[in-house]
Amino acid sequence: MSRLSKVYLFLAILSACTWALDEYLSGDEFFQQEAITHSPDYIGIGYTKIEMNEQGVPRYKLYADRMTHYSDDNTTEMDKPVLTYYNPKTPPWVIRSETGLMTEGNEQLFLNGKVFIRRDQAPGIQLVKLNTSNARIWPKEDYAETDDWAELIMPPDKASGTGVKFYFADPFRLELLSKVRGRYAAR
Repeated sequence: MSRLSKVYLFLAILSACTWALDEYLSGDEFFQQEAITHSPDYIGIGYTKIEMNEQGVPRYKLYADRMTHYSDDNTTEMDKPVLTYYNPKTPPWVIRSETGLMTEGNEQLFLNGKVFIRRDQAPGIQLVKLNTSNARIWPKEDYAETDDWAELIMPPDKASGTGVKFYFADPFRLELLSKVRGRYAAR
């Protein structure tokens, strides 16, 4: 067999193997598996989202060290999210947690782990701190709640209880739902 015949034979065998491999890989038994259903479509580092009101003034800002978006259910997971509610009459409310999950359409934000809510003191405005865990926030309604234990600190007063409903609108409103205990200083 000549050298040229061997080359042609090798190319023919290579072509047949390539064709067979292509048929196998494109067949039902290989790649027709169900697609991975919950995989990220994009990731952001130092993610910031600002929502404005009708006048173009920021209503709230959401920041996260890292965010991961999933297209199958349009959710966003966040590491160390910080949600800041702006109010022209008072210092902003700042809400921090360990992790968070924003639902489809930015309707609800689940804050997981320890959650800290704070509004700084200003002239005529009292410092407010709320320490809790596993809160649910509806950003567009300026509303948050949790079923977990919570501690409210408005120096020199303190109160605690299980379950909270919190409205950020001015004036803010907070309801401790059960097992409420408090220590109040005379003024």
